[in-house]
Amino acid sequence: MEQHQGIRYKCDLCSKDFSYKNSLILHMNLHQGIRYKCDLCSKEYFHKRSLTEHMKLHQGIGYKCDLCSKEFSRKYNLTDHKKIHQGIRYKCNLCSKEFSRKYNLTDHKKIHQGIRYKCNLCSKEFSRNCYLTEHMEQHQGIRYKCDLCSKDFSYKSSLIEHKKLHQGIRYKCNLCSKEFSRNCYLTEHMEQHQGIRYKCDLCSKDFSYKSSLIEHKKLHQGIRYKCNLCSKEYFFKRNLTEHKKLHQGIRYNCDLCSKEFSRKDNLTDHKKMHQGIRYKCHLCSKEFSQKGSLKIHMKLHQGIRFKCDLCSKDFSYKRSLSS
Repeated sequence: MEQHQGIRYKCDLCSKDFSYKNSLILHMNLHQGIRYKCDLCSKEYFHKRSLTEHMKLHQGIGYKCDLCSKEFSRKYNLTDHKKIHQGIRYKCNLCSKEFSRKYNLTDHKKIHQGIRYKCNLCSKEFSRNCYLTEHMEQHQGIRYKCDLCSKDFSYKSSLIEHKKLHQGIRYKCNLCSKEFSRNCYLTEHMEQHQGIRYKCDLCSKDFSYKSSLIEHKKLHQGIRYKCNLCSKEYFFKRNLTEHKKLHQGIRYNCDLCSKEFSRKDNLTDHKKMHQGIRYKCHLCSKEFSQKGSLKIHMKLHQGIRFKCDLCSKDFSYKRSLSS
């Protein structure tokens, strides 16, 4: 009857309101930091119903995908997952974007509608309430520690993904030999098989990954990530994160020689030299110790040039344009 009367239950800590009082009570648990913990493993949940569904996995009740090794506690999650194998996409009727999951499309449409979830402690706002909830934990100083190593994380989702490395969990592509540490990386990879490209509406560039397009657009917007300890600034947040390790004295040492690196991926590339791993060009006889160097080299065969917008010169290498 309350719905017919238009009664809404408002949260006095944020802008959300609800049709049902019990929905407001569940929502308040998020602000209060209440978690429902599984007594059989380390997982915990915001909602009791989510814990109930999780317990089904311990009881052997699960819905398994017959095309890969994944299983789910809820049947509709399996149904959603199978759509990825079937190549089903949900398209936005207001722009060119499309999604593998319907709820991602629903979240995306909120951007067109101007719906945002705002933090009442700082200026940040988010497209999804769950992102706001994770963000609030940063204000509270909550850290999620791995009980198998010394690492800790700002977000629980990051800890869950990290633990999969210890467990050896990998997400395999059923169309090629590649495998990934995170399911989202596999999803992005599958889009390459489907030929999906993400185009910039401000210039002629397009990208294999949506995340690459988002990073690229920051260049047009002039967004910089500044170091609060020195004067340096960066186009990409990940570069700032790596830079800050220099201030913290974090270094990655090679156990085969005396070299050390500020970035872990640089150490990984360096070790390939010790292992004799080479990346060969299939169009000429050249080979490289780093995969990125091969990608840059391939642009020469493709005739890609980097043009200066201040004079008539163009260059084979992007770094030459910057100098």
